[in-house]
Amino acid sequence: MKIIRISNKIIKLDRNMACIGYFDALHRGHRSLIDKTLFLAKKNNIKSSLITFDPDPMDYISNNKTRHIFSNSDRYKMIEELGFDYLIIIEFNEKIMKYKADYFINNYLNKMNIDTLICGDDFRFGYKASGNISYLRKSGNYRLEVIKQINYYNLKISSSRIKDNINRGNFKLVDKLLGFDYYLSLKVINISKNGSKYLISAISDYYLPKDGKYDGFYIKDNIVYIKTDKKYKINEEFKLYP
Repeated sequence: MKIIRISNKIIKLDRNMACIGYFDALHRGHRSLIDKTLFLAKKNNIKSSLITFDPDPMDYISNNKTRHIFSNSDRYKMIEELGFDYLIIIEFNEKIMKYKADYFINNYLNKMNIDTLICGDDFRFGYKASGNISYLRKSGNYRLEVIKQINYYNLKISSSRIKDNINRGNFKLVDKLLGFDYYLSLKVINISKNGSKYLISAISDYYLPKDGKYDGFYIKDNIVYIKTDKKYKINEEFKLYP
């Protein structure tokens, strides 16, 4: 997979099928766009692309750093494993946030040699989220495929729903919504002996469940404590599957 970072200049791309979004968790709702993109690319024997943004546009809109479910490196690795040819990362900043919807289409999407663009029916873009599906249809030089929202038990699968259930400790439901096993990305900050086991204290830059006791670990003041037979090293990073 070729990773392409875009600030202003768009590099020349092979003809491609592309899906677009932030794809915070690569959950089952996102997979409906991804699967369609990969299917069409294979069917038409052309390249496949996933278009995303860095940092998260919500960081600028809300003026607050968002805690995501997974790290960028983990998300990019998952995207590569899914089989995409291109990962196109549009570098988001205050300037691009103020671009009107037509400007974004004409100066970004229309220059990416896209055959078909696949997006969710709630996709918004441009200044103050003024761009919507209608803009994409009327201004784009590509075909447009709109994927309807995916529900689980009559509720939309979304990153916010997943975060809410992480917060509640409903990890089995989180796995169902993701379509794969959820994990916490942690870094060791302290190691102490607790009887025959080690007590590992770890932190995360990503979204954590609320303080409390869980099966195999507990959280207090956003620090995760784990009793284990394995002795980690300070600053060692690891994944915990609740």
